Amino acid sequence: MAAATVVVLVVTGIVAVGSPAVQAQTAPRPVIFVHGVLGSANQFESQSLRFTSNGYPIGHVVGFDYDSLGIGANTELVRGQLDALIASLQSATGSAQVDLVGHSLGTSVLQGYLNSDPARAADVARYVNLDGFAAASLPGGVPTLAVWGRGNDDRELVGGQNVHFGDQTHTQVVTSPETFEVMYEFLTGAAPSSRDIVRQRAGEIELSGRAHLFPSNGPVVDGDLEIYEIDPGSGARLDATPVATFPLTDGAWGPFAPDPAAHYEFAIVRNGNAHHHYFEPFVRSSRLMRLLTSEPGEGLDALWERGPDHANLVLLRNKEWWGDQGAANDELTVDGTPVVSPETAPVGKRVLAAFVWDIGMDGVSNPGVPAPAFAALPFLTGVDINVPAAAPPDTTVAVRSVPRLGNGLVVEVNVPNWASDNDRITIQFNDFTVTADPLPLPVETTTTTTPAPSSTTTTSGGGSSTTVPAGPQAAARPISASPRFTG
Repeated sequence: MAAATVVVLVVTGIVAVGSPAVQAQTAPRPVIFVHGVLGSANQFESQSLRFTSNGYPIGHVVGFDYDSLGIGANTELVRGQLDALIASLQSATGSAQVDLVGHSLGTSVLQGYLNSDPARAADVARYVNLDGFAAASLPGGVPTLAVWGRGNDDRELVGGQNVHFGDQTHTQVVTSPETFEVMYEFLTGAAPSSRDIVRQRAGEIELSGRAHLFPSNGPVVDGDLEIYEIDPGSGARLDATPVATFPLTDGAWGPFAPDPAAHYEFAIVRNGNAHHHYFEPFVRSSRLMRLLTSEPGEGLDALWERGPDHANLVLLRNKEWWGDQGAANDELTVDGTPVVSPETAPVGKRVLAAFVWDIGMDGVSNPGVPAPAFAALPFLTGVDINVPAAAPPDTTVAVRSVPRLGNGLVVEVNVPNWASDNDRITIQFNDFTVTADPLPLPVETTTTTTPAPSSTTTTSGGGSSTTVPAGPQAAARPISASPRFTG
């Protein structure tokens, strides 16, 4: 697969909150996440939800998207784009410095950036190196936290704080609550009030993001994003008219305010083709949603067969699917047929996305034999499952996930059997399995009290009508997530 040479900078929305002078004293520093190979800012989405659950303004947690396959020829361009992003955040927030977080290849990008110029390092207060490159010294002299996952326990970033999570795989290190705890304390000097994502109420959630071409992260510029509310039992649209439509001219879309109790389809419509994206119900506002697609017949779309009689699905989660770890395995099925197995998702392959289709278009499923076209690709696997399809759809495809360490939680996402000649399906499962209750709303209660004998407060009825403000809000309480909020 040829590497693209155009690097695309994409930044989440940046907004000023309060005056710069006040904000510089009271608000946390902005955090910039830089992904690794075949990644995007979406891999930091659950951590962004944890940061905002702990008081970070939503515009203070941003993602930097670039073409990871073309980075070698575009290093200086990427560094210049990082300069511009940091300057814009400093201006918007009033913060003199930012914090940087890199993952995998992103750690090489950021180590090189910090070492390239003392002036660049001076703009960075703290740096977090997630399961990436080791180093013999602090990059640019910036205080550093290095978090390492499964693998060689001797890996080290010399001079930094090194933490090893030997039971976590490569991208799980990015998204785990354990990483959030150590990262938050390193960046702020205090422990988080909750390591879990605090759910917001109806009317509080707002979503925005970008539609990207995978893997270059180039923007979709020639289509529309149509959002439909769907029946969770069948995946069918509740109405033929979208609840929201956004023209895609530079990849950006939003804002959209979902009902946290509802289920939605996000359809990228381009030139007679549609890519249908499905999610679990949304729990909190996000600006790091990434809807990944590709040019029909190009890139990864050229690696699977499309036709009128079968559906093509991508099953995605930003936490590796494990298929060869016995009792610690994930379960993932399509209409009861297993997707995750020792052959298709060995832990060493670090599978984040399973491409499911009728290999050879022979009408026969052979899920235990991984698709050869995906064998050499990192983070991806191909699985031979025949999912009969029709145009228009005439039945439901049931995709079921039982995440490891999820205390037996079962998540089922039902979608129509879109025929793959003109339609593709992506289902993104959450990489977290625990959320926390919303904090109580501040309320005022009116009580009638009888004054003590020494009180000077009197009313005609012998009592005092006093407005008593609610007490301090209770800390978020971790709970076992229901299927609505799991992944």
